[in-house]
Amino acid sequence: MTALRIALDSIDRHSFKVSELQGEVMIQPHRTKHRWGDEELAWRSLVTDPEGRVRSAAWPKFFNHGEHAGHDAEFARALAAGGVEFVEKIDGTLLVADARRGGARLRTRGQPGLGEFEAPVRALIARRYPGLLTWLSDERDPHVGGLSLLFEYVAPDHTIVVRYAEPALVFIGAVDKATLAPRWDAELAARVERQTGIRPAPAHALPSGLDAVLGHVRALRGREGLVARFRDAAGRPRLLKLKSDEFVRIHGQRATLGERGARRLALLLDIRSEADIAPAFARVGLDHEAATYAAGSLRGFFAELTAGEERLGRVHELLGPPGSWGDRRAFVDHATLQLATDRALSDSLWFRVALKLHERRPDEAWRLVLASLVDEPVATVRAWLAEREATVAALLAARAPAEE
Repeated sequence: MTALRIALDSIDRHSFKVSELQGEVMIQPHRTKHRWGDEELAWRSLVTDPEGRVRSAAWPKFFNHGEHAGHDAEFARALAAGGVEFVEKIDGTLLVADARRGGARLRTRGQPGLGEFEAPVRALIARRYPGLLTWLSDERDPHVGGLSLLFEYVAPDHTIVVRYAEPALVFIGAVDKATLAPRWDAELAARVERQTGIRPAPAHALPSGLDAVLGHVRALRGREGLVARFRDAAGRPRLLKLKSDEFVRIHGQRATLGERGARRLALLLDIRSEADIAPAFARVGLDHEAATYAAGSLRGFFAELTAGEERLGRVHELLGPPGSWGDRRAFVDHATLQLATDRALSDSLWFRVALKLHERRPDEAWRLVLASLVDEPVATVRAWLAEREATVAALLAARAPAEE
């Protein structure tokens, strides 16, 4: 087997974790990485020897439709030419299988072994797929020695979003260790099924035309979506994720704790427009689905934020410069009279805002406005903003568990 050699010193440690474990090196991106160069895509989950020779490789980084304009354009081109295959997107945990060190080796995308999945996966293989480990032990087989085989593990007690009826492994493809290119050809899938009994992800025929394809996938129920498999104009194999609206909604709700959680995150991360969501979420490790969900649930928040800024400006305009307000009693009379002239300022919130302005505490006046947007006491918002990072970390830690 000839494996590609990675120049380990060339990998940006600010973007990737490079960990030495038991004589091997594991390369994976930091959770906050959201900008990818083409040369980095293959480094999504690699295991090498200490000299950088690839021993195990997961799928290269691939994007959701709408996440990478260049890949979207290549997909549209391939679709128009009839060169796209669609298979089921399995909502499970990725397993990478290799013949390494003379035996079968299994790992997850984020670990050098199976971790918490060791017992259930080993039991499942022994019960349903006993041929897998025997086959993986034969490095002389070119389908084993030169490839990392990729499977999704699903089980009713390991539900992420989509619930599956029984534990199973699903074959989704392979990566060539000599090139780090993905493979999904029918011959390989058939051989995997013959040797192991593990079936490939189901293929689907879709209506023609980009709008029809996207509409079909968005309307799916009880399923994550589909993966588009195609080659770009240069002949390179590409993958693109197409997600159902239902999956995006449920995943996004879990990732952000619903609309209430999304509003809190927007406040804490200083997200002021839809364009700010994806980069801000990426910086704290939230994914494309969470950002897509938040874009819909935060439109009302952004409108209220804009209205709050405008009304705060109107309060300043009505009250006049601080030096002209007199003592507190005179100010109360003045503010009551002036705010009554604008129906948009009739809520008691704006009188409390006016008092903070009189006290020459404009920051506290703005915190009152923010507190109204997230329906929390101003003392709570004040504490959140004083410890933004810790508050964000606590909010994200309270989420439902996501995929490993």
